[in-house]
Amino acid sequence: MKRKGVIGLIMFVLAAVAVAGAGASESTVSINGLVKRPINLSLDDLRLFQESSVRFNEVSSVGRFNGVFRYRGVSLKRLLEFAVVAREAEGF
Repeated sequence: MKRKGVIGLIMFVLAAVAVAGAGASESTVSINGLVKRPINLSLDDLRLFQESSVRFNEVSSVGRFNGVFRYRGVSLKRLLEFAVVAREAEGF
């Protein structure tokens, strides 16, 4: 998968998480593990980050065009920069 496609997919997932939890105040996104600053962000916290948008053309595996969709959300790159990924392994 091309890099732009992966970035679009990540933004789509984050947008989907935000939309799915729009009515639930307890919805959060957590980033932990090999990061220097583990974070647990509520939807209100995510709104403080710069928003990005992506236009997504949906085409099924058989070539059927399903439409053009626009998703908004915080990029995973920005969240990982905020969490400070620990680069412990060589060649990372």
